[in-house]
Amino acid sequence: MKLKRLFIVAVAFALIAPPALANTKSKTIYYAVMTGGKKIGHAIFTRSIAGGKVTTSATSKITIVRMGTPITVAQKDIIIETLTGEPISFETSQMMGPQTMTVIGKVSNGRITATSQMGPQTTQQVIDWPQGARMEEGMRLLQKETGLVKGSTFSGKYFVPSMMQALDVRGTVGGKERINLFGRVVKLTKITATMGTPMGEMSFISYVDDDLNSLKTIMPIMGMNLEMLACDKTFALGEDDLVEFVDKMLLKSPTSMAGVESAKSATYELTPTGGKSELTIPNTGNQKARKKAKGKVVVIVRPVT
Repeated sequence: MKLKRLFIVAVAFALIAPPALANTKSKTIYYAVMTGGKKIGHAIFTRSIAGGKVTTSATSKITIVRMGTPITVAQKDIIIETLTGEPISFETSQMMGPQTMTVIGKVSNGRITATSQMGPQTTQQVIDWPQGARMEEGMRLLQKETGLVKGSTFSGKYFVPSMMQALDVRGTVGGKERINLFGRVVKLTKITATMGTPMGEMSFISYVDDDLNSLKTIMPIMGMNLEMLACDKTFALGEDDLVEFVDKMLLKSPTSMAGVESAKSATYELTPTGGKSELTIPNTGNQKARKKAKGKVVVIVRPVT
C-alpha cells in the first residue's frame, strides 16, 4: 500500500469537515477515525474569525499496520482567508512514515509564493493561482450557497497546499437520515461527493447538520470503509487500535492464474460474501468495474502503461 494513498485520505478529511458556524468567533470539532469498528486515528478542525480574516486549522493523524510495522500519516494545515473566501496564506506540514514535508505560502495578486522544505532541502517557487480555485472558507461559502435542498448539486476546485494544485470536487445533496454518533443519534443531511486526485477519483459520503458541520464521513478505500465521526475530545485523542491493512487487501484466487503477467487484460467476476450486499471497486487508469445483479461486480484489469 502506498503512503501517497493515505495522504490523499488526509487531504479529503481536511476538505470535507471544516466547522461552518459563521457567527461564532471560534469553534473546534473533534473526530475519531474508524475502520471496521476499530479506532485508527483522529482529526481536529478549528475555525476562528479575527481582524476580518478567517483562520481554519485542520489536523489529522492515522496509524495503520503494514506487514507488522506501524505507519503513521499525519497532516496539519493552517489556512487564512478573507471573510469572502479569498486566499491570503497557508502553511501545511505532512508526515508520512519517516518523511516530513512543510510548505508555507502567500497568495497575492493572483500569484502564489511558496517555500517547501523536506529534510535539509528547501525550494521556492512562484506560480499562478489556479483560476476559480478555493480553499476552506471558499468551499464553505460555496456549499452555503448551494444549501441543503435535496437534489441540489455543487462543483468547484479545492486548492491543496501540500500538492500545490487544485482538485476538482463535485457533490449532490441527499435527504436527512438518523445517524448514530457513538450512542448520540442525530438527524443529518447526506452529501455524496467525488474528488479528482492524481490517483484517480475518490468518492465519499458526508453527513452534515443544518450549519453544514460534517459530523460523519464515510470513505471507501482499499476494499474497506474509513469513517470519521464527531465525538468528544477525550475519545478522539485516546489510544488507537493497531489494524493490519495489507491482509485486508488480499484474496486467494480460486483458480490458477499462470501467465497472467503477459496477458493484455484480465477479467474477474467478484461476488460479495460475509453478509455484504455490494462491493465498492474503484475505476482507475488500468481497471474498470461494472456492477451486475445480486451485488456481483465484473472488473477488467489491463497492464499499467
